[in-house]
Amino acid sequence: MARITLVNESEVLVHSFSPSPACNLRELCTLATAACALLVSAGAALNSLSAAQSLYTTASVRPLVSRPLATHTPIHPVPSVSAASAYPTVQQPQVAPLSPWQSTASSLRSQIVARLAPVDVEPLQQASEQFPWAVGVSGALFGLGTVTGKFDRVLTPLMPNPLLSGITHSFLLSVILWTCLGWKGWSVCVLYLFLGVAVTKVRSKEKEAAGIAEGRGGARGPENVWGSAATASICALLTLAFPEQTPLLALGYVASLATKLSDTCGSEIGKAYGKTPILITTLQQVPPGTEGAVSVEGTVAGIIGSAVLAAFAVPAGLINFTGVGIAMVAAFIACNVESFLGATVQGNIKWLTNEVINFINTTVGAIVAAVLGLLVGLVGVSI
Repeated sequence: MARITLVNESEVLVHSFSPSPACNLRELCTLATAACALLVSAGAALNSLSAAQSLYTTASVRPLVSRPLATHTPIHPVPSVSAASAYPTVQQPQVAPLSPWQSTASSLRSQIVARLAPVDVEPLQQASEQFPWAVGVSGALFGLGTVTGKFDRVLTPLMPNPLLSGITHSFLLSVILWTCLGWKGWSVCVLYLFLGVAVTKVRSKEKEAAGIAEGRGGARGPENVWGSAATASICALLTLAFPEQTPLLALGYVASLATKLSDTCGSEIGKAYGKTPILITTLQQVPPGTEGAVSVEGTVAGIIGSAVLAAFAVPAGLINFTGVGIAMVAAFIACNVESFLGATVQGNIKWLTNEVINFINTTVGAIVAAVLGLLVGLVGVSI
């Protein structure tokens, strides 16, 4: 046990003692008195803490106001001071408004940061709902075309190697586009395919006799499918990762297909009806079918082809009429870039095949359309 000796109200001495029969009533009274002193001291400390907390809360909630002077102070009364004027006013720094390019850069940074957040499930949910339709419709369409032989002149057949068949790769492309963009976006690519095949058939015998016709009678193989539509597939897939940029990606999608159709129309009509094809780099007349050659007839046909496909995308809900103009301009620029590459470097680089050139061509068309779309969007015009 311990013996506690009271010195004053705030100091208590504690020393040990051993219980013995000599512990009398006086020691018990001293122990009780010391315990009471401890309770009083603890209560006083708690009251002090409570008062301090109450004062802090009042000061943090209520603004400081001036108090009137005591009635016995013989000086002029002090005017009251408002809470707003009791503190010095801090001048906020003037921030200059962001330029359009700075706003665009800030938006892109925000989107990059947003990619670190959880993925938006709504586009993925919509894609999962479209996927069964994409597989079912595409399977039925390509299965029927294979059985009836209707696709034999459009796509390379399944046999002898299904993995290298144009039908197989077109089926995969069809599923991707329908899943990402729905049947309306899918229909734009279908229109490109049939118009491209139809233009290829124009005066095919004369072109075959001249040795400038497309190989396999114009039937598309895997290299043709992805060389023409890889960029469109990328734009479609990106709508799942960047759903807020769907209008811009849809514009790039339409522009890439419009570019390829413009190139096909320009090339096939130019070879069939071009009277004075010229090389784009030297402007000298060259034979029809020369890489990098352009003609008035082919150029006009290319412009019409891009206009038809872009206009079809309007009721499909992908772009508006402003987007049609942007897609046509992008297709015209990209086709001239392709002609320049064909006239300068294509023949000197082994791996720069027609399919690679087509991929570059459609990518340039999509990028140019996206840049023009951003510029048009900065001035407040929707695409």
